[in-house]
Amino acid sequence: MKKLLVITDMYPDSENPIAGIFVQQQVEALLPFYHVRVLASYFPAKPRVAESTDRGYILTYIYFKQRPFFPLMVATYRENVLPNLEKIIADWQPDLIHVHDCRHLPELFALSSALKSFPGRKLLTVHNVKTLPEKAETWYLKLIYHSTLRQAYSPWHHVFCVNDRLRQRLKSYVALERSSNIGNAVAEAEDQEVPESLVQWLKADSFKIISVGNLIRSKGFDLLLRAVYELDWQGFDLQVMIVGNGSEQERLQELINRLKLQSVVKLQPALPNAILRNLYCHFDAFVLPSYSETFGIVYLEAMNAGLPVIGVRGQGIDGIVEEGISGLLALPQDVSDLTAKIGWLLRNPTAAKELGKQGKILVESRFRLGQLICKLREQYEA
Repeated sequence: MKKLLVITDMYPDSENPIAGIFVQQQVEALLPFYHVRVLASYFPAKPRVAESTDRGYILTYIYFKQRPFFPLMVATYRENVLPNLEKIIADWQPDLIHVHDCRHLPELFALSSALKSFPGRKLLTVHNVKTLPEKAETWYLKLIYHSTLRQAYSPWHHVFCVNDRLRQRLKSYVALERSSNIGNAVAEAEDQEVPESLVQWLKADSFKIISVGNLIRSKGFDLLLRAVYELDWQGFDLQVMIVGNGSEQERLQELINRLKLQSVVKLQPALPNAILRNLYCHFDAFVLPSYSETFGIVYLEAMNAGLPVIGVRGQGIDGIVEEGISGLLALPQDVSDLTAKIGWLLRNPTAAKELGKQGKILVESRFRLGQLICKLREQYEA
């Protein structure tokens, strides 16, 4: 079998067991066909290198500090990650390299030059739009992204995009004949018992909503809390569990306290994917009003569990979910519309269950992991 080296800036670990879970699932689905090794990196963190073989392949995880001026992270990445990468390539001699990139800087820009002389086939999956110049948060990042993206996307034999809008937006940097829309996919849920402590908080008669993601501002959890406040004030009996870790945890808890939603909303630290997937059946709906989401694997996992989902119009889930047929789409950053969408589920329980049923059919027909693996292997062997 050929040797496949996967390089990624997102991969589950003990501190964040859901980060990049879709990359891990792809890796493990490829094990019957390739010898696989994974090099994962993460910042900001205490500098260290960790290595394990617990899941049947070598996983090398490199943690390093963040510099105050973000573009300087290119130098930090080169200093901390590239020596390890060069050693793995020299010692292990992979035939294929597949990079999963979320940020562009520092990983992709540094790798574009480091892998230029690698003789094997090089592939890239782009998971995010945040590094496109028009999405940059500051003028200097806008300028840096504009001037470096062409080099960052130049060395790859093929570029996978997780939706076609992203592929079209990248066509000035990656020719369409060198790219494809691969989407994302769900693996079979592992049989894992859900700890009783996670479900004992839930009431039998309440309408139970689950939301999952990193606790960052763009996920829109504050919008969800404000919508829940309005529905609670209207007299609806609902409970909401938000699952995830992140920098917004303290701010969200303060908002819960200020809105007096302590008995309605529970912030639950991130859970291993196997437990999370088996937790969905205890809920009535999945709501994630993220307004910066290229795809969002958690929507598919919830749909696969038969839950009606609410996403955001214009984001990655739009184009997968068909409004009113396989899910609902709220307007971006619009609390009133989000409140109305959740309220519709509450008032129309039979129709809500039909949305969940149709969403499950959609995932099973179009977004199974085996289908995605076939697309990967076609390009690996091209």
